[in-house]
Amino acid sequence: FIPWGTKQQIYCHQLCPHGAAQEWLGRFRRWHLHLPSRVSRGLGLLPGTVLAGAFLLAVVSPRFDLAIIEPFDGWILKTGAAASFTIAIVSLAAAIFVPQAYCRYGCPSGALLKFVRSHSNGERLGFAECAAAGLLVVAALHVHWTATADSRADDLPSSSASDRVTSLSGEAFGTAWSVKIRGDVTDRSGLHDALAAELERIESRLSHWRTTSETSQFNASATTLEWESSQELIDLIAFTQTLSSATDGAYDITAGPLVDAWGYGPSGPKTVDPTDEEIQRLLLATGWRHLQVHRDFLSLQKEVPELQIDLGSLLQGYATDRLAEILAAACCEEFLIDVGGELHARGAWKVAIEGPATPDQAVRTVILKDAALATTGTYRPTSDGRPETRHIIDPKTGRPVESPNVLCAVIAPTGRDADAWATALFTLTPANALALAKRQGLSVLLVDRTGSVSACGEWE
Repeated sequence: FIPWGTKQQIYCHQLCPHGAAQEWLGRFRRWHLHLPSRVSRGLGLLPGTVLAGAFLLAVVSPRFDLAIIEPFDGWILKTGAAASFTIAIVSLAAAIFVPQAYCRYGCPSGALLKFVRSHSNGERLGFAECAAAGLLVVAALHVHWTATADSRADDLPSSSASDRVTSLSGEAFGTAWSVKIRGDVTDRSGLHDALAAELERIESRLSHWRTTSETSQFNASATTLEWESSQELIDLIAFTQTLSSATDGAYDITAGPLVDAWGYGPSGPKTVDPTDEEIQRLLLATGWRHLQVHRDFLSLQKEVPELQIDLGSLLQGYATDRLAEILAAACCEEFLIDVGGELHARGAWKVAIEGPATPDQAVRTVILKDAALATTGTYRPTSDGRPETRHIIDPKTGRPVESPNVLCAVIAPTGRDADAWATALFTLTPANALALAKRQGLSVLLVDRTGSVSACGEWE
């Protein structure tokens, strides 16, 4: 309002510390460079161009921190952003040779203040006014299109489904499951029984918590001979081997005994932590490279007789895939499956990820369409008050993982992939996790201990 009413740029001329620093550096006149008028005019277009780009970026990506494209945060030496600090240093160096170089040829804030001051009493429409009006039209169209798209993809039926939503629910894997189906369901009771039966089959066959399961029988077989296995278990273990290889062993299903030793396995909670000697002993019997998968012969083979496997990091996600097949076979066109928090969607459903520090507020909302979503986190205490950070074990140290993250959410084509990758990527640094996720074609959301959010894919 000050430049509009007074036609003065008080901030630029009297308040801006970066401008004052440039002015002081510009006093060495013998070092000044003379820029040709054509070059000076061309550079003079940069502040307005950057300002227009910043405006469009704010409309398209509201969460983007526009402060990093200016140098002012660079003066906050302890917490300043690297980009702002770099711009500050470069622009100060430039001011030695071209007086007020950043103010004249780079500052979008100055361009905005200059535009307001210069056109406060103008009566004619020039290029700047037309450009500003065009940007406003583009922004309005984008906001309108986004709002329309969100309303279509919200938790509402699509044009191919009726307004009716059928809900089914039950318990499995020691947690709850639910299914929402858009449209009429002809045999609700029969469909519920089929879903519940499949969940029970998966748990009874593949969960190491069930003593009679195929997984438990393999764990109990203290032999290095080939062990005949089902196609289902072979396929799941072969998949986990690819994740272990991709993460250099940070993801390892053979760490189950270590998880159990810390009180998160079938033997139940522990009153004391495992000793160093016990951890070292268990580490000798773990390691994904000690497990061989012979797909052609449908067999598994241990190189260490005591080696055991734990599929808990992917079993609930895999269960959503199996339920999706049953629903599709029952001619259900749109549904949302939830097994212990792992989601699988057919059709478009609006879902939210609660914030680690503020569970009543969503850290991010996304339209989950024909895909699966899984989360892993260490920010909630368990039912008995123990910190949940201890339920994910580092296979290399045998101790609770020291991850910089408190939340990892992954969107993938299948629930199996999403569930397993959420655990695998959680253990990595945000930079390494996002780089690996991009190579794997995954959409990943990470929240670290400072509350900083990193994302790629559909979360951006």
